[in-house]
Amino acid sequence: MKKTLRILALMLICMMIVPVFGCAKKQEFPTRALEMVIPFGVGGASDISAREFGKYLEKYVKQPIKPVNKGGSGTVEGFEYALAQPADGYTLFELTTSVIMKESQSAASKKFTETFDPLVMMMTDFQILCTYKGNEKFKTADELVTYAKANPGAVKIAGISAGAADDCTQSTVAKGLGIKWTYVPYTSGSEIKAAILGKEIALVQDKVASILPLLQSGDLIPILIFADNRVDIIPQLKGIPCISDYGISGIPISWRCIAVRKDTPKEVKDILFKACSDTFNDPDFKAYKEKEFLNIMDVAKTPEAISKVWQAELKAYTQFYKETGVIK
Repeated sequence: MKKTLRILALMLICMMIVPVFGCAKKQEFPTRALEMVIPFGVGGASDISAREFGKYLEKYVKQPIKPVNKGGSGTVEGFEYALAQPADGYTLFELTTSVIMKESQSAASKKFTETFDPLVMMMTDFQILCTYKGNEKFKTADELVTYAKANPGAVKIAGISAGAADDCTQSTVAKGLGIKWTYVPYTSGSEIKAAILGKEIALVQDKVASILPLLQSGDLIPILIFADNRVDIIPQLKGIPCISDYGISGIPISWRCIAVRKDTPKEVKDILFKACSDTFNDPDFKAYKEKEFLNIMDVAKTPEAISKVWQAELKAYTQFYKETGVIK
């Protein structure tokens, strides 16, 4: 009888202990900070946007988002760094059309579209061509065209990275305007701002999120909008011509996405997709985009739609570089 009671007592103790240990199950992803790899230098539009998105994303992943700037080789350095990290969901990669352009040139060790999946397209943007305040040679697009035709190659225009999106855009615009200028690539938006404000260069092409404060302060003067339509909703751009006014078309609209390694576990991807979707719809993030005029153009709203954008642009840029002799 005593032996039976001892066995029953032991069974009861085990029943009490097992639930306690059962509660100590593995915590759901994520359990630590995530990295946001930004393939550009500090201070540009893409850097600003990624950091802003990361700030709100922290609320939904409940972990810090650490920005990591890798701005070399026209986004290739950032891609290679993100690709080298474990496929565990702790490395997010911000990308723009520049990454697709580099893939079309086979500039990286692997193809981006075959190694990463999209989570969210944060926003779309367009570029504005500006000059510095007090430029005595030209203050409008018409004056720029007249001066540049009289002085081929004399005008210097800045952008980020040779062979990337800025380079493609400026080349297409110059061809459409029938002029020649000299493209000067920089590695970061902050370097470009210093160069234009120091009057080392006469023109800068930059995106709304990055350039708007300098337009509002009057330090830079807008000349031409790199979009199919005028943007009178922004006071500083009211009445400024757009590329279609000069018969130019086919300029890519900038977009910014967040992606993750394709071989990341599905359950982790699902968590990240929901967090990114919640961030995209967050009222404070929406207010930020509205304030910076980053809500003017539509975005692809699903991973499938984003992938279609990637493939369409990859095809278009491959054709562009073949026509220009960059690739065979």
